[in-house]
This record gives sequence, C-alpha cells and structure tokens, in this order.
Amino acid sequence: MEKSSFALRQENMTCKKCKKSLNTQDFIVINQNRHYYCFDCNLTTIWSNGTIFDRTQLNLLTIQNILRLYLLNKSKQEAYIDMEEVYQNRVAKNTISKYFDLFSEIIKKYYKDAHKNWT
Repeated sequence: MEKSSFALRQENMTCKKCKKSLNTQDFIVINQNRHYYCFDCNLTTIWSNGTIFDRTQLNLLTIQNILRLYLLNKSKQEAYIDMEEVYQNRVAKNTISKYFDLFSEIIKKYYKDAHKNWT
C-alpha cells in the first residue's frame, strides 16, 4: 500500500497535454467527479490525478462518505451497513476495508513524519 506520495489532493493541478496550471475553480462534473478544464487544450483532468486516489473507481462523494464513517470511528462492518442504508450507496466490504486501511496508513505516516520534526 506504500505509495511515493500520500497526497490527498494536488496543490497545483496541471494540464496533461500543455502542462499549464489549471484553475481549480473551473471544473465540470462527469460521473459525479470533478474534472478541471484547460481552456487552451479543451481537455479535462480528473480531481484524483496525482493523488493516492489516482486509480480509484469510486467517485469523490463515495470516498468522502467512507472517510466520514472512518472518522466517526465506525467499524468496517458498520460502515458497510451505513453506506447502504444511510447513503444509499452499495460498496463492497473489501473496498471499505481497503479505504479504512489506507486512511489508517495516512494517519500513521503523518504522525511518524511529525514525530521526526518534534525531536
């Protein structure tokens, strides 16, 4: 699960073709996901480009809901039930487990890196 960057979002999004900075205020929604628009190339770049969610099949709202349940200290089983009953979104148990483990790794890495700076 180790990835070179634990970026949850890109600070500076750039166009895949012309490499110009994209204004993150200029976006369109495709399949419930933000895509940033390059007016020079007429191309879009998905919000997850260059993040730990780069190859995710889930949309941003689903990931946010799973994260919300994780932060509410729900068990993986409770999150599975809540995703279906509360958010009306069926997500596989293995997927929820994968994201809970990923969120735990992010927190662990953050505290490990922060601890290096404390000493």
